[in-house]
Amino acid sequence: MPPAKRTSNGRAGEGGKNWLLLKERDDEARPDGESDLVTERPESVADTPDEPLPESLAPQLATLADAPPRGDDWLHEIKYDGYRIVCRLEDGRVRLFTRNGQDWAARLGPVARACAALPAKTAWLDGEVVVFEDGGRTRFESLQEALSNRGDPSTLRYVVFDMLHHDGADLRWIPLERRKQRLAALLRRGRDDSLVYGDHVVGRGEAFLRQACEHGLEGVVSKRRDSRYRPGRGADWQKIRCGQRGEFVIGGFTDPSGTRTALGALLLGAYDAPGRLGYVGRVGTGFSEATLQRLHRTLVAREQATSPFLPFADVPPGTLNSVLKQAGLKK
Repeated sequence: MPPAKRTSNGRAGEGGKNWLLLKERDDEARPDGESDLVTERPESVADTPDEPLPESLAPQLATLADAPPRGDDWLHEIKYDGYRIVCRLEDGRVRLFTRNGQDWAARLGPVARACAALPAKTAWLDGEVVVFEDGGRTRFESLQEALSNRGDPSTLRYVVFDMLHHDGADLRWIPLERRKQRLAALLRRGRDDSLVYGDHVVGRGEAFLRQACEHGLEGVVSKRRDSRYRPGRGADWQKIRCGQRGEFVIGGFTDPSGTRTALGALLLGAYDAPGRLGYVGRVGTGFSEATLQRLHRTLVAREQATSPFLPFADVPPGTLNSVLKQAGLKK
């Protein structure tokens, strides 16, 4: 029992007495600076009551924004180009859910095994499955290749950026930054290369976005540091892309030239009037060999004799093939 000392100031306790409990050094004490208990054990008994593990959880989604929010109330993470996956762990059994609720544990074998080996009895994790390339960049085409029959699943990485439940504690209602502290501590104890902690910076969102874009990354995701986890899309999470994007119709393709195989470039169009598909340009870079072959098979099956572009004179010379693919757009 640590010694108790009476104090002479402060608010009087029961019977007019104030007491201060002091813990002296004992066998459990550790030298100053040897460890950071807050980092190692950031949980609090008071704010993490035991709760049953939910059977399912819908992920929180980010709202598209033009620029990162300013101020230190926000933290900023890298935006990855992969599959959003939430992980449910219970007594060594892992389920990896896509955004539409499909369980991909069998398809993402290395990730499932790494999650099963975590030093936790139960947990819900949130993150993105990616394949890293040189410079830390991620590319969706590389991920698709890794998941194909001829791919290498050992290259899969699960970037975990949030933890919603952990060993009986429902963390969704505590601040994001504290959830991430617990997540970082858990992943450090796991030590598996297939699991990557989704780190962040606090404040300086514009500078962080600028550096992300200079390194060829997708963009950033900005999140309120004190926000709770709320399923669905909201303003607490915001995504900012490095480049502008749009949806276009694939209206045609060219034959390959030089050492290129399958196809040369895709011819893109956009509707400038009802029933009128205008030619807007071509794209021929950023495709892997496997993607080119897959695209070629799909497009050849839809090939037609006439061009869908109006007027036809706008289409560059040398275009030998044309195909109309709606890509989710309406005339």
